[in-house]
Amino acid sequence: MPTDFDNRRDIDLLVVSRDGPPLLFQNLRDGTLRDVATEVGLVAAVSGAGDITAVTVADVNKDDFPDFFFARQDGGVFALSDGHGRFRTAAAPDGARAGVAAQLFDYDNDGLLDLLTWSGDGAHVYRNLVSAGAMCRRARCRAPPPERLFRLRAVWPSPT
Repeated sequence: MPTDFDNRRDIDLLVVSRDGPPLLFQNLRDGTLRDVATEVGLVAAVSGAGDITAVTVADVNKDDFPDFFFARQDGGVFALSDGHGRFRTAAAPDGARAGVAAQLFDYDNDGLLDLLTWSGDGAHVYRNLVSAGAMCRRARCRAPPPERLFRLRAVWPSPT
């Protein structure tokens, strides 16, 4: 998956295998790429809890750096950029478990990215409930706890 994880205005590459750790290739701007997944915390962020079954990338926490969502058999996980080239984890909702497809998009047109997952029991939409004022802005980003950056609530199918 093409991305620009370090925000250097070049194309880096995220490679995900179902049964192995992700690889994040940093563009060295000399025609070569180098795997930096371990040193930026991406491997640790997604270790354990089953095979990776889907991945999507977008700037979830509005710090101008891409974040990743990894769907896994035993539950999804967010790898949120700290704005300094490293990632930290945030848990995904239980319903995102065993997703075979995932997409981040603005479901309710409020300017915040929401999560769509598809699993064996159908589609699930999770609305981002964090207000824009609580988001981390690049100029004043101090890596607040993940629960302040991205809080999700199931909206479809309707929770019982």
